[in-house]
Amino acid sequence: MKFMPLKPMKFTPIEKHKVRRVATRKTLALRSETDSLKVYSTECMLRNNIKVNLMKVKGGESLFIYHFLFLVIASFQGAAGSQKSCFRNVDIGFVMDSSDSTSSQEYQHQKELVQRLSAYYDISRENTRAGVIVYSDKAFTTAGLNSYKDSSVFQRAVGALPRLNGGNRKDNALITARRLFKTRRPQSLAGSAKASQVLVFITEGAQSSAANMLPLERAVHPLRKHGVRIVVVGVGRQVVYRELRSIAQDAGNIYLASSLDDVDKVARDLIKVICKVR
Repeated sequence: MKFMPLKPMKFTPIEKHKVRRVATRKTLALRSETDSLKVYSTECMLRNNIKVNLMKVKGGESLFIYHFLFLVIASFQGAAGSQKSCFRNVDIGFVMDSSDSTSSQEYQHQKELVQRLSAYYDISRENTRAGVIVYSDKAFTTAGLNSYKDSSVFQRAVGALPRLNGGNRKDNALITARRLFKTRRPQSLAGSAKASQVLVFITEGAQSSAANMLPLERAVHPLRKHGVRIVVVGVGRQVVYRELRSIAQDAGNIYLASSLDDVDKVARDLIKVICKVR
């Protein structure tokens, strides 16, 4: 039996273009899959503590690639670990400005900001505690650190906080905040590691003068001595930067915003500031 030789297939220019596109897509997909496998295999070696005998690696370029992948994977793992630790085993307090410096709408934005920030944390009997202080002439602890053991309940309580009105006494708010962080941890958390302590201090105006006014440096000193990290949120044009600087431990702990209209953006930016040094 004789076999007839196959004739070469002829393609039109349009068909040739389609074939090239399909071939290119498959080649790129294969390269992507190969690269992913390389990274995955390298990560597996690192996770299982397999020692790579670099003496067997030929060429300085290959050695550089292995070293580069090691640094990239280590940095991702470190970033993920620090982000998780930022939201665990924390005592976090929120100070809200309810003075005449704020309008009703601005005060509502403050409450929404506290709700957004608290949503990042696992407020529970086994993990993180959260408290709230509202101030004007006087300061009141409206939610103690042991008051709420659930994030959703805490957020509903914040949403129901009334506005006080009156002067702007940051010194009274700082004194009250020191008492807030003196609250003992419940028995369920007594055996856990020492919790990080963070105070988010929101203000929209300048300190009101009074005969019994305490300088802010003196009012904040007990908090710093106790190891509480203070992040100050200055909103609007009425805030005095010198006062914010007196409360914050350094300039990196100050966040300025023209308004709180975009609460979600402010919350995302603030979380980065809060988690920067932990």
